Amino acid sequence: MTPWPRVWKWLNHVLSLIGALAIIAVVMVAIKLSWSHSKKPVLPGYPDAVWRGAEDGGDFIEITRSMPPDYFIEVRSEGGSLVKEGWVRFATHDGKPLTMNRVSASDGEYLFIDSYVPITASKGGRAQ
Repeated sequence: MTPWPRVWKWLNHVLSLIGALAIIAVVMVAIKLSWSHSKKPVLPGYPDAVWRGAEDGGDFIEITRSMPPDYFIEVRSEGGSLVKEGWVRFATHDGKPLTMNRVSASDGEYLFIDSYVPITASKGGRAQ
């Protein structure tokens, strides 16, 4: 009897084992990635502040007073120190209020909503 059927059988087992290990590795990597992205930064003392940024930096932004169309905004650094605070005037044609779902970022001078809106020291800034 020739050894070739045994070799093919052994090779089939080895390749099946490698395939099973590869599938297990892919599943473990997918689980690890999904857990690492689910953690949202929280700023102690400011539970309503929402993180806008990435791992390399960003700001916590909070709408502290809402008197449509004027909104008082506080922008804080990663450590919690105040970077900028002031009023933003924002109004839509349908009258919907400004929420943090619409806010994407701040650069210290402007609040980026659907476009950008200046942060001013007093109410009555330029309307969006």
